[in-house]
Amino acid sequence: MSKELLNSEELEKVSGGAGSHQDIYNLGHYVSRTVHVPAGTLLVMQDGPGGAFLPTAYQDGDSIYVNATYSRAGYLLAYKDGEYGYVDAHYVR
Repeated sequence: MSKELLNSEELEKVSGGAGSHQDIYNLGHYVSRTVHVPAGTLLVMQDGPGGAFLPTAYQDGDSIYVNATYSRAGYLLAYKDGEYGYVDAHYVR
């Protein structure tokens, strides 16, 4: 995994000021999971739980890095290619 994951400024912005949640900065808390969505659909990263869609999207079977200890309202904090956002936990295993 890239050292970009530790971009504190971006993490603060996306996490909504979760500075008290030090686990968002701990590389060891980000784990690889698999996306499970119906055929022909995508799991799209969002700027917050239920928020605006970001350009990053995943297909069924894609690997995704998520923080295993920090989530908000049923959404997981995710990382891909230098971008952070939230994905619906129902589609990540």
